[in-house]
Amino acid sequence: MAEQFLAGKAALVTAGSRNLGSAVAVALAERGARVAVNYHSSQGEAEALLDRMPGSGHAAVRGDAGSPDGVRAIVTEAREALGSPIQVLINNYGPFSMTPFAEMPEDEWDRIW
Repeated sequence: MAEQFLAGKAALVTAGSRNLGSAVAVALAERGARVAVNYHSSQGEAEALLDRMPGSGHAAVRGDAGSPDGVRAIVTEAREALGSPIQVLINNYGPFSMTPFAEMPEDEWDRIW
């Protein structure tokens, strides 16, 4: 088992229910953190991830990390669920486009960057 250097710390992983975010959430839990896993639409995957994470006190937190109000709501819910302020933040959220950069409309470019 990994060293427990994050024991007792409250962590938030945005876009944490799948892919890289879920691997980071598990790694934080393995190191002793209580983790809030943020998801936007994949509640089932977020809850299944919580079942696979070692330790206890983890939470799934729904919200849209793509807007300031959404981020405020996510942080508030995560703080309440974990019972303390967030001490570790992994901002895994980021919009994505399959359009090649040279063909991307300006409004889509602005959304991503």
